[in-house]
Amino acid sequence: WLQTQLEEAVVAGERVVVLSHVPVHPGATATVALLWNYDQVLAVLRAVPPGTIPLFLAGHWHCGGYAEDHLTGTHHVTLPSPLNADGDPRAHCVVEVTEKEVKVQGVGLVPTRTLRVPALGKRLGRSSVRDDGMDEEARQP
Repeated sequence: WLQTQLEEAVVAGERVVVLSHVPVHPGATATVALLWNYDQVLAVLRAVPPGTIPLFLAGHWHCGGYAEDHLTGTHHVTLPSPLNADGDPRAHCVVEVTEKEVKVQGVGLVPTRTLRVPALGKRLGRSSVRDDGMDEEARQP
């Protein structure tokens, strides 16, 4: 189903934001919190031209996380849970997607981010980036 939807979006020249409870990029979560077939889903996401999927928004890993897929420019944002809040229980955001950027306006635990969106179809050569300041050990439950 996902592959078909993405192929249709490519033909129509559309961009797609993917929402999922469970993260699929290893850099955006702990290994134990990845979707069981994350590698297969990443292969489907990577089969469309770069820039087609500017944002993959997920939850599940209560600490939150972030990674940029170096092959596609897709930003994988894992939102933190209000269960981790001390005092201020807010953990939500408003997301705006334009041709040039994704703006995540965070409230409470959710960090505010402005993320560059690559041009549709432009090949990328950067390495994957993680900016949540957490090492793998801190990501373990």
